[in-house]
Amino acid sequence: MACPKFVAARLIEDLEPERLEAIRRLRYRSYLVANVLLERRLAQAPYDLYLLGRGETDSRDIRAAATRQGATDVVFGQFVHPDAASSVLTLYRPLPFDGARPELLAEAAYANVLREFEAQVVEGILPLLNLRREDIAGIRLARWGHALPVAETGLIAGGTVDRLRKPFRGGMFFVQQDNWALPAIETAAAEAFHWAPRVEKYLAG
Repeated sequence: MACPKFVAARLIEDLEPERLEAIRRLRYRSYLVANVLLERRLAQAPYDLYLLGRGETDSRDIRAAATRQGATDVVFGQFVHPDAASSVLTLYRPLPFDGARPELLAEAAYANVLREFEAQVVEGILPLLNLRREDIAGIRLARWGHALPVAETGLIAGGTVDRLRKPFRGGMFFVQQDNWALPAIETAAAEAFHWAPRVEKYLAG
């Protein structure tokens, strides 16, 4: 099972009360993703472009600051094929505050977020790369965004992580970053290496 824990809680019947409580203990933040399709090759394509702006954030109102910032990272999707005739820019926009995920379910959310991405791309990102609006073939937006768990003090010491990672009825294994509430590819890879031998042993009988 490699989906967010709050999804797993709805998919799996008869989960143990202690596991459900551990899942409820997790908090999440949404991460919106947009792919900007370009009809031309970029002259220079570093892997990542961090949009730090002036390097300042107003921590008194995180919601307002995040809205002003928009996307924080631009990843160049053609770094493996730098000589391709077309390019892709992948934009990541965090929503680092409580209550953001339900807002993404609103009827107008998709159109609003797409419009905000497009404005930031045209006004702030394309000029940095010597590109024009005419170079855009389209923008594809992930509908729901990534759900990233928030690491908090006490999750390990209090036993929450152990309850999250424990196999269900001996044969269902949870292999995902949510196990440790650490949203990173390294976490997912480490869990895969940890659980793979146990899965193989279970399948072998």
